[in-house]
Amino acid sequence: MAEERKKTEFKISGMTCATCVKTIENALKRLDGIVSVIVNLGAEKAYVTYNPKMTTVADMKKAIEEAGYQYPGVEGEETEDLEDLISKCKTLGIGILCVNVNEKGSV
Repeated sequence: MAEERKKTEFKISGMTCATCVKTIENALKRLDGIVSVIVNLGAEKAYVTYNPKMTTVADMKKAIEEAGYQYPGVEGEETEDLEDLISKCKTLGIGILCVNVNEKGSV
């Protein structure tokens, strides 16, 4: 039976050089269940293939942060969070006057 694999794409902030890339790759590769890691400095992203039965996104977030970098989230996560926030506010009858969204899509 083939091992279960899942792919995810993280945003990573705070990288400035190739050493940063290598540090993050090594931190993630130390986790059990990581199949492959590619970190792109210019895109500020990590592309990870992993076995979800052996490691979690929370484990990867912790590894990134313990290596000294910021983990803004999984690609596409902020948009969903913003939509959820707006929906909850409407349900509760709370009005939203203005929402600032930065260039990375964070509120």
